[in-house]
Amino acid sequence: MVVAILAIFLTVIVPVDYYVLGHFKSRRFTWVLLPVVSLVFTGFTTWLGDAYLGSTDYRTSLEFVDLTTANRVIRNSRLEMLFTATQQEVATELKQTLFAAVSVQRRNGANEGNSGRGLSASDLGDEPADRTDQPQDSESLLYQGNMPTLFTVRQQMRQWSPKLSRQTALQTARAIPEFDLDDISWAWQHSSELVENGEWKKSLYDGIQAALPESSVLLFTKNQVLELTHGEAQQDPNATAGSPDTKQKRLVELVRKVCVRPAVGLFSIVSQISPNGAGDFEDLSILDPDDAGQLLLVVVTRQGNDYVVFRRLFHKGS
Repeated sequence: MVVAILAIFLTVIVPVDYYVLGHFKSRRFTWVLLPVVSLVFTGFTTWLGDAYLGSTDYRTSLEFVDLTTANRVIRNSRLEMLFTATQQEVATELKQTLFAAVSVQRRNGANEGNSGRGLSASDLGDEPADRTDQPQDSESLLYQGNMPTLFTVRQQMRQWSPKLSRQTALQTARAIPEFDLDDISWAWQHSSELVENGEWKKSLYDGIQAALPESSVLLFTKNQVLELTHGEAQQDPNATAGSPDTKQKRLVELVRKVCVRPAVGLFSIVSQISPNGAGDFEDLSILDPDDAGQLLLVVVTRQGNDYVVFRRLFHKGS
Protein backbone atom coordinates (compact mmCIF):
# COMPACT_ATOMS: atom_id res chain seq x y z
CA MET A 1 0.00 0.00 0.00
CA VAL A 2 2.83 2.42 0.88
CA VAL A 3 4.70 1.61 -2.34
CA ALA A 4 1.52 2.20 -4.37
CA ILE A 5 0.92 5.58 -2.71
CA LEU A 6 4.52 6.66 -3.35
CA ALA A 7 4.35 5.51 -6.96
CA ILE A 8 1.14 7.48 -7.62
CA PHE A 9 2.56 10.53 -5.82
CA LEU A 10 5.74 10.52 -7.93
CA THR A 11 3.68 10.02 -11.10
CA VAL A 12 1.54 13.05 -10.26
CA ILE A 13 4.37 15.43 -9.36
CA VAL A 14 6.74 14.43 -12.20
CA PRO A 15 5.25 13.30 -15.57
CA VAL A 16 1.74 14.67 -14.97
CA ASP A 17 3.08 17.98 -13.73
CA TYR A 18 5.59 18.27 -16.57
CA TYR A 19 3.45 17.20 -19.53
CA VAL A 20 0.00 18.44 -18.49
CA LEU A 21 1.12 21.86 -17.33
CA GLY A 22 3.51 22.01 -20.29
CA HIS A 23 0.66 21.29 -22.68
CA PHE A 24 -1.24 24.29 -21.31
CA LYS A 25 1.96 26.34 -21.06
CA SER A 26 1.36 26.79 -17.36
CA ARG A 27 4.44 25.27 -15.75
CA ARG A 28 4.69 28.31 -13.49
CA PHE A 29 1.85 26.76 -11.47
CA THR A 30 4.18 23.91 -10.43
CA TRP A 31 4.96 25.96 -7.30
CA VAL A 32 1.29 25.70 -6.37
CA LEU A 33 0.58 22.18 -7.58
CA LEU A 34 3.47 20.53 -5.71
CA PRO A 35 2.50 21.65 -2.15
CA VAL A 36 -1.22 21.05 -2.84
CA VAL A 37 -0.58 17.49 -4.06
CA SER A 38 1.77 16.87 -1.11
CA LEU A 39 -0.89 18.00 1.38
CA VAL A 40 -3.57 15.86 -0.30
CA PHE A 41 -1.39 12.71 -0.22
CA THR A 42 -0.33 13.42 3.37
CA GLY A 43 -3.96 13.71 4.44
CA PHE A 44 -4.91 10.54 2.57
CA THR A 45 -2.01 8.59 4.13
CA THR A 46 -3.00 9.75 7.63
CA TRP A 47 -6.62 8.76 7.04
CA LEU A 48 -5.52 5.37 5.71
CA GLY A 49 -3.36 4.77 8.79
CA ASP A 50 -6.28 5.55 11.08
CA ALA A 51 -8.54 3.25 9.06
CA TYR A 52 -6.08 0.36 9.27
CA LEU A 53 -4.95 0.71 12.90
CA GLY A 54 -8.01 2.34 14.42
CA SER A 55 -8.56 5.58 16.26
CA THR A 56 -9.54 4.22 19.69
CA ASP A 57 -7.45 2.93 22.58
CA TYR A 58 -7.43 -0.80 23.27
CA ARG A 59 -6.77 -2.65 26.53
CA THR A 60 -6.86 -6.42 26.85
CA SER A 61 -5.38 -9.08 29.10
CA LEU A 62 -4.66 -12.77 29.58
CA GLU A 63 -5.25 -13.70 33.21
CA PHE A 64 -4.26 -16.93 35.00
CA VAL A 65 -6.32 -17.58 38.14
CA ASP A 66 -5.07 -20.47 40.31
CA LEU A 67 -7.70 -22.01 42.58
CA THR A 68 -7.65 -24.32 45.57
CA THR A 69 -10.28 -25.86 47.88
CA ALA A 70 -13.73 -24.22 47.69
CA ASN A 71 -12.60 -22.24 44.62
CA ARG A 72 -10.42 -19.98 46.78
CA VAL A 73 -7.93 -17.89 44.77
CA ILE A 74 -4.30 -18.49 45.74
CA ARG A 75 -2.63 -16.58 42.89
CA ASN A 76 -3.66 -14.29 40.07
CA SER A 77 -1.26 -13.54 37.20
CA ARG A 78 -2.40 -10.98 34.64
CA LEU A 79 -0.62 -10.27 31.36
CA GLU A 80 -1.99 -6.97 30.06
CA MET A 81 -1.53 -5.25 26.69
CA LEU A 82 -2.05 -1.52 26.15
CA PHE A 83 -2.50 -0.09 22.65
CA THR A 84 -3.25 3.60 22.15
CA ALA A 85 -4.19 5.45 18.98
CA THR A 86 -2.45 8.63 20.15
CA GLN A 87 0.65 9.48 22.13
CA GLN A 88 -0.47 9.88 25.73
CA GLU A 89 0.16 8.98 29.35
CA VAL A 90 -1.79 6.06 30.81
CA ALA A 91 -2.13 5.66 34.58
CA THR A 92 -2.96 2.32 36.25
CA GLU A 93 -3.80 2.14 39.95
CA LEU A 94 -2.83 -1.12 41.68
CA LYS A 95 -3.23 -2.49 45.19
CA GLN A 96 -1.54 -5.49 46.82
CA THR A 97 0.00 -6.33 43.45
CA LEU A 98 3.44 -6.85 41.93
CA PHE A 99 3.98 -5.09 38.60
CA ALA A 100 6.63 -5.83 35.96
CA ALA A 101 7.15 -4.63 32.40
CA VAL A 102 7.31 -7.48 29.88
CA SER A 103 9.89 -7.57 27.13
CA VAL A 104 8.47 -9.04 23.93
CA GLN A 105 10.96 -11.75 22.99
CA ARG A 106 11.03 -12.12 19.23
CA ARG A 107 13.12 -14.95 17.86
CA ASN A 108 13.01 -17.19 14.81
CA GLY A 109 11.49 -20.63 14.94
CA ALA A 110 14.87 -22.38 14.85
CA ASN A 111 15.68 -21.14 18.34
CA GLU A 112 12.33 -21.73 19.99
CA GLY A 113 13.06 -25.38 20.76
CA ASN A 114 16.37 -24.45 22.40
CA SER A 115 15.02 -21.85 24.77
CA GLY A 116 14.10 -22.70 28.34
CA ARG A 117 13.09 -19.18 29.34
CA GLY A 118 9.87 -17.27 28.81
CA LEU A 119 7.56 -17.49 25.82
CA SER A 120 8.16 -15.65 22.59
CA ALA A 121 5.81 -13.23 20.90
CA SER A 122 5.29 -15.92 18.27
CA ASP A 123 3.46 -17.98 20.90
CA LEU A 124 0.76 -15.32 20.82
CA GLY A 125 0.42 -16.06 17.11
CA ASP A 126 0.80 -12.60 15.59
CA GLU A 127 4.53 -12.23 14.91
CA PRO A 128 6.38 -12.76 11.60
CA ALA A 129 8.89 -15.53 11.14
CA ASP A 130 11.95 -13.26 11.04
CA ARG A 131 12.41 -11.49 14.37
CA THR A 132 14.97 -9.70 16.46
CA ASP A 133 14.85 -8.87 20.16
CA GLN A 134 13.18 -5.57 20.96
CA PRO A 135 13.09 -4.93 24.73
CA GLN A 136 10.41 -2.89 26.40
CA ASP A 137 11.23 0.78 26.97
CA SER A 138 11.35 0.79 30.78
CA GLU A 139 12.30 4.48 30.89
CA SER A 140 8.70 5.38 30.01
CA LEU A 141 7.42 3.90 33.32
CA LEU A 142 6.90 6.02 36.44
CA TYR A 143 5.93 4.51 39.79
CA GLN A 144 4.10 6.59 42.41
CA GLY A 145 3.38 5.15 45.86
CA ASN A 146 4.60 1.97 47.55
CA MET A 147 4.63 -1.27 45.58
CA PRO A 148 3.00 -3.69 46.22
CA THR A 149 0.81 -2.02 48.88
CA LEU A 150 -0.79 0.84 46.95
CA PHE A 151 0.76 2.55 43.93
CA THR A 152 0.14 4.00 40.49
CA VAL A 153 2.03 3.11 37.32
CA ARG A 154 2.25 5.84 34.69
CA GLN A 155 3.29 4.82 31.18
CA GLN A 156 4.21 7.13 28.33
CA MET A 157 2.52 5.46 25.38
CA ARG A 158 3.56 5.95 21.80
CA GLN A 159 1.00 5.98 19.02
CA TRP A 160 0.18 2.48 17.74
CA SER A 161 2.95 0.93 19.87
CA PRO A 162 1.60 -1.82 22.16
CA LYS A 163 3.15 -2.44 25.57
CA LEU A 164 2.90 -5.50 27.77
CA SER A 165 3.00 -5.73 31.54
CA ARG A 166 2.46 -8.43 34.14
CA GLN A 167 0.57 -8.04 37.41
CA THR A 168 0.77 -10.69 40.14
CA ALA A 169 -1.52 -10.75 43.18
CA LEU A 170 -3.08 -13.11 45.72
CA GLN A 171 -6.63 -12.12 44.82
CA THR A 172 -8.72 -11.11 41.83
CA ALA A 173 -11.60 -8.74 41.30
CA ARG A 174 -13.21 -11.19 38.88
CA ALA A 175 -16.18 -13.27 39.95
CA ILE A 176 -15.22 -16.93 40.33
CA PRO A 177 -17.57 -19.25 38.40
CA GLU A 178 -19.88 -21.37 40.51
CA PHE A 179 -18.67 -24.83 39.59
CA ASP A 180 -17.84 -27.51 42.15
CA LEU A 181 -14.28 -28.72 41.67
CA ASP A 182 -13.82 -30.32 45.10
CA ASP A 183 -15.59 -33.47 43.86
CA ILE A 184 -12.77 -33.93 41.35
CA SER A 185 -10.28 -34.17 44.23
CA TRP A 186 -12.21 -37.04 45.82
CA ALA A 187 -12.66 -38.84 42.48
CA TRP A 188 -8.95 -38.45 41.63
CA GLN A 189 -7.97 -39.91 45.01
CA HIS A 190 -10.14 -43.02 44.60
CA SER A 191 -9.86 -43.80 40.90
CA SER A 192 -6.73 -44.80 39.03
CA GLU A 193 -8.39 -44.54 35.61
CA LEU A 194 -10.43 -41.39 36.08
CA VAL A 195 -9.29 -39.66 32.89
CA GLU A 196 -10.34 -42.74 30.90
CA ASN A 197 -13.91 -42.56 32.17
CA GLY A 198 -15.99 -41.10 29.34
CA GLU A 199 -19.10 -40.47 31.46
CA TRP A 200 -17.09 -38.62 34.12
CA LYS A 201 -15.40 -36.41 31.50
CA LYS A 202 -18.75 -35.61 29.89
CA SER A 203 -20.27 -34.75 33.27
CA LEU A 204 -17.29 -32.53 34.13
CA TYR A 205 -17.44 -30.74 30.78
CA ASP A 206 -21.22 -30.19 30.98
CA GLY A 207 -20.92 -28.78 34.51
CA ILE A 208 -18.22 -26.29 33.50
CA GLN A 209 -20.09 -25.32 30.35
CA ALA A 210 -23.18 -24.57 32.42
CA ALA A 211 -21.15 -22.03 34.43
CA LEU A 212 -18.92 -20.82 31.59
CA PRO A 213 -20.53 -21.32 28.16
CA GLU A 214 -18.21 -21.56 25.14
CA SER A 215 -15.15 -22.23 27.29
CA SER A 216 -12.33 -24.67 26.52
CA VAL A 217 -11.64 -27.39 29.10
CA LEU A 218 -8.31 -29.20 29.33
CA LEU A 219 -7.04 -31.99 31.58
CA PHE A 220 -3.28 -32.45 32.02
CA THR A 221 -1.81 -35.69 33.37
CA LYS A 222 1.64 -37.24 33.31
CA ASN A 223 1.61 -38.36 29.69
CA GLN A 224 -1.31 -36.71 27.96
CA VAL A 225 -3.40 -33.60 27.45
CA LEU A 226 -7.14 -34.04 27.02
CA GLU A 227 -9.09 -31.21 25.42
CA LEU A 228 -12.62 -32.03 26.47
CA THR A 229 -14.07 -29.39 24.18
CA HIS A 230 -13.21 -31.47 21.13
CA GLY A 231 -12.61 -34.83 22.76
CA GLU A 232 -9.03 -34.87 21.49
CA ALA A 233 -5.97 -36.23 23.31
CA GLN A 234 -2.23 -35.82 22.89
CA GLN A 235 0.25 -38.24 24.42
CA ASP A 236 2.95 -35.61 24.98
CA PRO A 237 1.98 -32.61 27.17
CA ASN A 238 4.73 -30.57 25.49
CA ALA A 239 3.68 -31.41 21.95
CA THR A 240 1.95 -28.87 19.77
CA ALA A 241 -1.34 -29.46 18.01
CA GLY A 242 0.00 -28.42 14.64
CA SER A 243 -0.36 -24.90 13.30
CA PRO A 244 -3.20 -23.17 15.17
CA ASP A 245 -5.39 -21.30 12.69
CA THR A 246 -7.70 -19.40 15.04
CA LYS A 247 -7.18 -17.08 18.00
CA GLN A 248 -8.85 -19.58 20.35
CA LYS A 249 -6.55 -22.42 19.19
CA ARG A 250 -3.48 -20.20 19.57
CA LEU A 251 -4.65 -19.30 23.07
CA VAL A 252 -5.11 -22.95 24.06
CA GLU A 253 -1.66 -23.76 22.68
CA LEU A 254 -0.15 -20.92 24.72
CA VAL A 255 -1.88 -22.22 27.86
CA ARG A 256 -0.38 -25.66 27.25
CA LYS A 257 3.12 -24.21 27.06
CA VAL A 258 2.59 -22.17 30.22
CA CYS A 259 1.25 -25.01 32.38
CA VAL A 260 3.97 -27.55 31.53
CA ARG A 261 7.51 -26.41 30.78
CA PRO A 262 9.67 -28.35 28.28
CA ALA A 263 12.61 -30.19 29.85
CA VAL A 264 15.17 -27.59 28.75
CA GLY A 265 17.70 -25.69 30.84
CA LEU A 266 16.60 -25.27 34.46
CA PHE A 267 13.39 -27.21 33.78
CA SER A 268 15.40 -30.32 32.93
CA ILE A 269 15.96 -30.77 36.69
CA VAL A 270 12.88 -29.02 38.18
CA SER A 271 9.21 -28.88 37.20
CA GLN A 272 8.31 -25.51 38.73
CA ILE A 273 9.86 -22.51 40.45
CA SER A 274 8.60 -20.23 43.19
CA PRO A 275 6.15 -17.46 42.25
CA ASN A 276 8.16 -14.30 41.62
CA GLY A 277 5.98 -11.90 39.62
CA ALA A 278 8.72 -11.42 37.02
CA GLY A 279 8.01 -10.36 33.45
CA ASP A 280 7.90 -13.89 32.05
CA PHE A 281 5.85 -17.09 32.37
CA GLU A 282 8.41 -19.33 34.07
CA ASP A 283 6.79 -19.40 37.50
CA LEU A 284 3.36 -20.21 36.01
CA SER A 285 4.36 -23.83 35.37
CA ILE A 286 2.59 -25.93 38.02
CA LEU A 287 2.40 -29.49 36.62
CA ASP A 288 5.20 -32.02 37.10
CA PRO A 289 5.12 -34.17 33.91
CA ASP A 290 6.99 -36.96 35.77
CA ASP A 291 4.47 -37.24 38.59
CA ALA A 292 1.62 -39.63 37.78
CA GLY A 293 -0.22 -38.49 40.92
CA GLN A 294 -0.98 -35.01 39.57
CA LEU A 295 -4.02 -33.90 37.61
CA LEU A 296 -4.36 -30.34 36.30
CA LEU A 297 -7.72 -28.91 35.26
CA VAL A 298 -7.60 -25.82 33.03
CA VAL A 299 -10.63 -23.79 31.90
CA VAL A 300 -10.06 -21.13 29.22
CA THR A 301 -12.78 -18.55 28.71
CA ARG A 302 -13.35 -15.03 27.45
CA GLN A 303 -14.84 -12.19 29.47
CA GLY A 304 -15.32 -9.02 27.43
CA ASN A 305 -11.96 -8.05 25.89
CA ASP A 306 -10.06 -10.27 28.34
CA TYR A 307 -9.17 -13.95 28.33
CA VAL A 308 -9.20 -15.78 31.67
CA VAL A 309 -7.61 -19.13 32.49
CA PHE A 310 -8.84 -20.89 35.65
CA ARG A 311 -6.51 -23.64 36.93
CA ARG A 312 -6.79 -26.24 39.70
CA LEU A 313 -4.09 -28.80 40.53
CA PHE A 314 -5.08 -32.07 42.18
CA HIS A 315 -2.73 -34.53 43.97
CA LYS A 316 -3.07 -38.18 44.89
CA GLY A 317 -2.28 -39.14 48.46
CA SER A 318 -2.44 -35.59 49.85
